Parts: sequence; C-alpha cells; structure tokens
Amino acid sequence: MGNFMLSNAEKLKIRLVRENLKRVVVLLTILGFLLPIMALFLWNLGEYNEVQKTYLSFLITFEVITIVFLVLGYYSKRKKDYVIAPLIYRSFWVFSLLFIYASSYISMFENKNIGIYCILISVASLVPLLNIREFLCFLAAQFLFICLVFLQLDLSLTNKISMILYSGALLGFSRFLYLQQRKMLKIQQKLQSMAKNAEEDPLTGLLNRRGLDRNLGILLPYCIRIGCRIGLMIVDVDNFKRYNDSFGHPQGDKCLKMVAAEIKKTARRSSDLTARIGGEEFIILVYDVKESELIAFAEKIRTNIESLNIKHSPMLGTPVVTVSIGVSSVVPTTMQCMSDLYKTADKSLYTAKKSGRNVVVYKEQVCGKRNQMAE
Repeated sequence: MGNFMLSNAEKLKIRLVRENLKRVVVLLTILGFLLPIMALFLWNLGEYNEVQKTYLSFLITFEVITIVFLVLGYYSKRKKDYVIAPLIYRSFWVFSLLFIYASSYISMFENKNIGIYCILISVASLVPLLNIREFLCFLAAQFLFICLVFLQLDLSLTNKISMILYSGALLGFSRFLYLQQRKMLKIQQKLQSMAKNAEEDPLTGLLNRRGLDRNLGILLPYCIRIGCRIGLMIVDVDNFKRYNDSFGHPQGDKCLKMVAAEIKKTARRSSDLTARIGGEEFIILVYDVKESELIAFAEKIRTNIESLNIKHSPMLGTPVVTVSIGVSSVVPTTMQCMSDLYKTADKSLYTAKKSGRNVVVYKEQVCGKRNQMAE
C-alpha cells in the first residue's frame, strides 16, 4: 500500500484477505497430500467401472490445479501481495466447488449416498470466509445444484430432506463464522489503535516516551545479540521559549509540527525511531550505522530544519528556526548501556548550546556550521 493512509475499513478488508489466504494455503497443503492418497486408493481397487475412471481423472486434474494454486497462494502470502490474493483464493474456491459438485454427483449417482457431498461441501462452506457477495453466489450455486440433483437422480425422501437441512445449516454457519471473524478483527483493530495512540505524541505524531521505551525494549536486545552500533541524537529547537513569546503558543505548536515532520522525513528507515520527549526536545535512535554516517545524518537533519526557513524572533541573531543536536553512540553489551548513551548525548547537547547553537556535537567536538545566537 506504500505510504498511503488507509481507512479502518480498508485495513479490515486487508486483514480479512490475509485470513482467507492463510486458510486457503492450509487447505491446499492438506489437499496436496490427500488427493494422491485417494487416487491411489481408486487405482488399487483392481477392476473399476467408467464412473470410477471418471472420478480418478477428476482427482488427478484437481491435484494439478491444487499444486498450481498452492504455489501462487504461498508466493502471494510470502510477498504480502493482498491485491492479487483475493483473485487466487476466489478462483481456487470456484474450482473447488466444481470438483465438489462433480464428485458429489458421481457418488450420489452410483450409490445414492449423500455422505461425500456433506463432507466436501463443509470445506467449501467454511474455507474461505465469505463476504455477502460471495455468500449470495454460493447460495445460488447450492440452490442450482440441489435442484439438478433432485431432478436428475432418484434419491430417497430422507436423503433429500437431509441434503436441504445440512446445506441450510452450513450456509447459516458460514455466514455466522464470517461475521464473528469480522467482529473479532474489528475489536483487534480498535485495541491496536488504542495502544498506538497511547504511545504516540498527539501534537507531532511521533512516539512519546512510552512508545520509545517499548520499541527500544525490542531493538536493544537485538543490537546486543548481533553487536551492532546504536546511535542516539537529542534534537532541541533553539530559543523556543522566545519563539513562543514572540509568536504565541498556537504558532509554536505549528513550528514543532514542521520540525517533527522534517525529522520523520529524514529518519525514514523502518528501523529508525523518532520521538518527542519534551516540549521542544526530540530523540532519534538509529542502529547499524558507522560513526561518520551518524554525524552526517545529524548534520543533514540540522541543515534540513534550517532550510525550512521558519521565521524566528527578530530579537535574536538569526532569521530562522534552527536546532542543536547532541549525538552519542555505543555498541551495547547490556540493557544499562542506554542510560549512559542518553547521558552522553545530553552532555553533547549542552555543549552544542554553549557553542553557539545550530550545531551538531559528538564526543564534545563541534561538527558543522556555527551560528552565534544571542542568549
């Protein structure tokens, strides 16, 4: 879906597609093993009639179709391609119905028994989950098949009634299963949204302290295990109190949003963590970067924010809003390393402020351009 914002309804639709694809792949895997066993069983019966030969050819054909769809379904699931996935599982479902109706008709034609029909149609009813349009198509197909069977085959009254009742019960349960699954996914979606909101800064959309800590709890053990470097940047908007005094808090909030958006835009790797931890203070966490790359990254953020040309207070020695950035890095060995990492970055930020602001400081060394600003 790229970077497009999806509505809750679209997200729910994708989750239902994902669930259906997972169910169909499981079913295809089972059928891939089951159909050859059934075919071998028929083959070893010895003398068999034309009906059994026809059924054996059905099994072999459907096995080939099953393998093709299994490959397509697995590929779509692995690539998380939920655009082509509905076409895959719906096509397989249609082929399954044709096989089920043919198999059931042959079975009822030969021994007047609806047992095979009941077993096979149960699978078609429950896998996949059927939305209202698919459900109505299935209902129409069931109605036509039952009418055909009743007109063409001489079944007992008991079998006819049993077939109608069983089909009706399965259709009802199929619809109930879809609605329950949809309801469960909506509840999960709501809980995930609530959890996300609890970890998100409402003004900027970046992580808050809680979200940062949770993500860090996942990232840090991984970095300890593989021994990769973690870089931390504390970004502070220069003279933000004076900006608020000059332009007012609403404009101050707008300024913070623009700074946060630029930080998020620059730190665009999926593994980069961006958070707002104070009024005008932001944190960026990156991993698996060299020290030189980390300094260049911080300098890019500084220059990009300066290039936004957000008008600052005329009382200061700069016409635009700038930031100071304190940088630190470490190859972590324990969970306690983060505390030292933060303290070092905070000390570097203090040095940046004392060095004239609008600079990047790493290991007490000033990087980038100095811009002497009035205190």
